[in-house]
Amino acid sequence: MIVGFFNSSDRPIVRSRLYFPRFRRWVEVAFLLDTGAVSTCLNFRDSLNMRVSPEDMAGNAPVTLHGLGGSVEYYVENAYLFFRNGDGPKDVVGYTLDLPFTHDRRTSSLPSLLGQDIWSRWNIECDYLAGRLHCSPRTYDWSP
Repeated sequence: MIVGFFNSSDRPIVRSRLYFPRFRRWVEVAFLLDTGAVSTCLNFRDSLNMRVSPEDMAGNAPVTLHGLGGSVEYYVENAYLFFRNGDGPKDVVGYTLDLPFTHDRRTSSLPSLLGQDIWSRWNIECDYLAGRLHCSPRTYDWSP
């Protein structure tokens, strides 16, 4: 089971590790489990942790994503998304996705979003009053 938590703003958060094979980079991300987001995406702060500049994305045409905060340009990069699914060293599940990320500073106050492309593959128990956020993967792309 993937155990999330509620942050100081009472938002449901799930921690993960991302790997970007083209850049050979690992990034730790605390995603907002967003039931309104269609796709998972990295916003400004987490994109900075990738240490990839817009110049590194030459040849990748940006895409525009639309949300409550407006429209923002994102670059898309192949990534592996990993979650701890228990307490053991091999209790990990992984997903392969084309992950949008942005360098747009307008998103600097926004968390990165865990969207429907991932969480729709889970059973989610969210009990705010008990402080419980448990996610049980029904399907995943990879596990040791």
